[in-house]
Amino acid sequence: MTKKPTAFGQSDIGNKRERNEDSFHAGEYLFVVADGMGGHKAGHVASNMTIDLLDDRIESISADPGAALKESVAIANHEIFVRSTSEAKLSGMGTTVTAVFLQPGKITVAQVGDSRAYRYRDGKLTQLTTDHSLVQTMVDSGEITQEQAESHSHRFILTRALGIEPTVEVASFEEGVSDEDRFLLCSDGLTNVLSDDTISEVLSSLDDEEAVRRLIELTKDGGAPDNVTAVVITIPTGSPDSSA
Repeated sequence: MTKKPTAFGQSDIGNKRERNEDSFHAGEYLFVVADGMGGHKAGHVASNMTIDLLDDRIESISADPGAALKESVAIANHEIFVRSTSEAKLSGMGTTVTAVFLQPGKITVAQVGDSRAYRYRDGKLTQLTTDHSLVQTMVDSGEITQEQAESHSHRFILTRALGIEPTVEVASFEEGVSDEDRFLLCSDGLTNVLSDDTISEVLSSLDDEEAVRRLIELTKDGGAPDNVTAVVITIPTGSPDSSA
């Protein structure tokens, strides 16, 4: 009997925020983290809208993940923008999104903003997504190093987010999946506190639920100035969704 992939997700308000603006989804094939933009009105509304729309479109995504996941994120962007410009109390709201759709032998990823997707394979943690942020642009241009970016005063400034403009460029790609692969989706509230080494250590030794709870616990121990959300997915040996 083949084993199905497992997953667990959790979100926490953190230590200093008054509201949790993060949202997540951990279904059978669709996994999403959305981080409502801190400091903007109704960021939690924008992140919830994104999760709800992607979940509602699951059948369309299942039919053609490569195109439909990207299209669904673009639709979410437009709906958030329209609502934010038509309801004064929601003006200026926005959100990041990182979404993964699991298929036999591969995943499809769609992303806008700086919520991340990682893969843990054979003891190595790999960041699959690239942040849509000002400091990442500066790193890419050679203006600053990756180490400098981690403490730069502009590290929280996004260059792309859902709901800010009527259209948005959605990053989308596919990655192969093998037995025992693990994937982590998380908001920047986690990655701004925890190092890759710490994340790797947790993913190397704990099951999905234990890993998520431990990552959040460590983030809170480290100060957790922002909301923190994590979803961990594991591809077991003999999974029908692996290519091995």
